[in-house]
Amino acid sequence: MSGCLSYQDPRSVADQKAELDTASAALIGNYEVTDSRVDYRHFSGISIRKGRNGLDVSFLSPTTGDAILKGWKCRGWAASKTTYVAVMCDALDQRVAYFNVSRVSQSDETIKDGAMFGGFPPMTVPAGNYIVEFTEAGSGRTHYYALAKKEAD
Repeated sequence: MSGCLSYQDPRSVADQKAELDTASAALIGNYEVTDSRVDYRHFSGISIRKGRNGLDVSFLSPTTGDAILKGWKCRGWAASKTTYVAVMCDALDQRVAYFNVSRVSQSDETIKDGAMFGGFPPMTVPAGNYIVEFTEAGSGRTHYYALAKKEAD
């Protein structure tokens, strides 16, 4: 079996745009990495900004250097400003397939490795905190970051 499945969003174009705008606005800010899985670069902070084509996610590391994922073809979901918000973007970096940014809404979320052998220990993200994940193109390996949003200065 070859080919890709495509997702047909049932929302109107106007609703899709409104939810993307709402979710993006809620997610923009600076974050501290509180936990991570498959984090080879040892990122300590993440900054999310509105980019030219979607969200841009900057991964900050004082030891291995910063990295930026620029998003395009972003899709957003917003149940309301106080509950679930998420933005998923294709990445312009050819080494990354896509990335996802979301707020954990009403109860803690546990991320588990689906590997048969030697996977990582579960990571629990408290309700009200955030998750960034990105998936490598080719290998399909996903990197996970639990985040706490920093207060604006």
